[in-house]
Amino acid sequence: MTVEKQRKSRARVSPGRRRIRSRSSTKWIEAMFESFIDSIDVGVFVLDTAGTINRVNRFILEHYRWELSELIGKNIFELMPDLLALGVQKGFKEIVGLRLTRELMNIEREDRQGARVVFNLKGIPIVEGNEVRGVLAVMNDITEKRALESQVAETEEYLRSLIDNANDIIYTLDREGYITFLNKMGQKITGYSFDSGAEIRGHYSEYVVKKDVQKNEKKFHEAIEGKPQRFESEIVSVDGRHVNVLINITPIRKGEKIVGVLGIARDVTERKQMEAQLLQASKMAAIGELAAGVAHEINNPVGIISGAAEQLQFVIDHYRDRPEELMGKLSQHLDVIREQAVRCKKITQGLLNFARKTELRASEVNVTRLLQETVALVENRTNSEHKRIETHMPSDPPKFYSDPHLLEQVFLNLVNNALDAVKEGGTVIVKGRTENNWLIMDFIDDGIGISDEAQKKIFDPFFTTKPIGKGTGLGLSICFGIVQRMSGTISVDSKPGVGTTFTVRLPVERGRRLETM
Repeated sequence: MTVEKQRKSRARVSPGRRRIRSRSSTKWIEAMFESFIDSIDVGVFVLDTAGTINRVNRFILEHYRWELSELIGKNIFELMPDLLALGVQKGFKEIVGLRLTRELMNIEREDRQGARVVFNLKGIPIVEGNEVRGVLAVMNDITEKRALESQVAETEEYLRSLIDNANDIIYTLDREGYITFLNKMGQKITGYSFDSGAEIRGHYSEYVVKKDVQKNEKKFHEAIEGKPQRFESEIVSVDGRHVNVLINITPIRKGEKIVGVLGIARDVTERKQMEAQLLQASKMAAIGELAAGVAHEINNPVGIISGAAEQLQFVIDHYRDRPEELMGKLSQHLDVIREQAVRCKKITQGLLNFARKTELRASEVNVTRLLQETVALVENRTNSEHKRIETHMPSDPPKFYSDPHLLEQVFLNLVNNALDAVKEGGTVIVKGRTENNWLIMDFIDDGIGISDEAQKKIFDPFFTTKPIGKGTGLGLSICFGIVQRMSGTISVDSKPGVGTTFTVRLPVERGRRLETM
């Protein structure tokens, strides 16, 4: 068909038919609009210019439990008179009179069931030609949203109160290590004030003692890489006081990205002081057990010295008139006295070295020699009780960094406990070896053994299997704490009537010192 024919064909359509098509199109749009407003989850009122309700959507009926007959034809301001005090009627008049869209936020009122509702209301003028025919009121119910926001605010306030009133220091750091939050307890313990709005933030390293900075940096970078860390450190307060803290840090994630770390530091200064006192008390208890043997050991050289002194007096009296013979006799007895005095000094020096309260510091330790010195301290006991100690240690032990005084205390406790367990004629064996950068020490006895139930509590403070008056219950507990501080482990394997093995595992560090304990 040509363009001219198409034009003539359209011209033959009657005006009445075009009106029918236009009317049909309008009905389709109206039907679509009706369907749309009934499908949305906001309330819709269609009001005339006086406020009479001509139409409401499904949400109004279902959400607020109205019947259609209760609303249609009713004036909304007579039906809900509290809207006047809320400023809704004033806004309605402005919409009708000025043809303006008006929006009221956070309107609170009670619904017909007496429940509190919060909503935003938007009024849009319905204009036909040049005249306002009514108002489309769209009501967005935000009651649940406000309730959730209130719950979130309450939860945040509760958490903030918990954090601020916690007995631990709680803080956060960004990826560079700058402090982004410090709770009240942290400010109280350290004396530092923290302003969350400050542009300049302190770096955590500024508040750590110099000897611990390297350790803290290592732990911080490992946490930033996604590995939680637990370690002890010292921090410095504003007044220069050192505070011992046990720190746990864990990465803070936002989605898949680590944006910083969360730290919880517990003040363990008093605990550290108590540990030092317990260590010393444990030493004194061990010294008490050694005292009888040491006294007996010293009695022998003292007896020889006493005898030599009597002989000296006899020689002086007998050879007084023969000085050429006197000098030779004196020299002989003086050599005996000097030799036995050195022996006494060696015994007492070993005891004093063990008893001396020293500052805990890591240094290179020859484990084989340290064990030999420990065994020497109990040599007289083993002889008097007719027991034996066998040691099987490498002649060329690996480099090992630790605190020799603490390690000696562990060895002595375990050796003494093993001697307590064996009967006369029994044997205690100490074996040392290295496996995969671990030093492993086995303290083996063929004594009475330990029951399964007792093994579960063997490292608990004040728990002992010894008779009353024979043990404090602190020795193994302190050994456990010392080994743990050395990043090692201590375990027990025992069968009643067969014997017991205590195994100590300590990390061997080659080429560098261990972190300060």
